Amino acid sequence: MGRRGGNGRTLWQFLSRWLNLICSNRVARLLGLRYFWGMTEIETQLLQTLLQLEKAVEAMPAANPKPDLRPLFGRLEELAKQLPASADSQLRHFLQRKSYQKARLFLQESAGG
Repeated sequence: MGRRGGNGRTLWQFLSRWLNLICSNRVARLLGLRYFWGMTEIETQLLQTLLQLEKAVEAMPAANPKPDLRPLFGRLEELAKQLPASADSQLRHFLQRKSYQKARLFLQESAGG
């Protein structure tokens, strides 16, 4: 694997760059493989927090006292800020617009659930 090709690059460098390209979410999305390698840790935490928020909202009519949802909203904002630049633009859009149900559905679809 250490042999140099005609352009001076090793086979390993070529394969490494090719894998980096294939693994990027943008390219995977173009190939219809969005999240082929699975969700990132941040995306997993976002989904868990969105599910917690949904559960808390569903319980609100019967809850006394009403739960304070501000910590969940704060957590979602912090996690959204931590998304890498390669994160899906549609997911970013949902989070910026606080369309949390759409973000949850998007992540669940991405996770295969």
